[in-house]
Amino acid sequence: AIGCWVIAFFGRIFALSNLEAGRVSVWNYLEPPIALLFGVLLLGEPLGIPSLLGGVMIGAAVWVVSRES
Repeated sequence: AIGCWVIAFFGRIFALSNLEAGRVSVWNYLEPPIALLFGVLLLGEPLGIPSLLGGVMIGAAVWVVSRES
């Protein structure tokens, strides 16, 4: 858990040095789908339709908010 936190922290610092704070904060919403992906790939957890649809919806929302106007 500490390793994941350190990677996320430094990734956020790197992103803040290159992007606006509002755009960086939107990317925080991708944490649950990424955790789901790692759970499926590394731990063999089952992937259900609701989880998959939720991840796709979150990804689509982040894409809509973060694209250039």
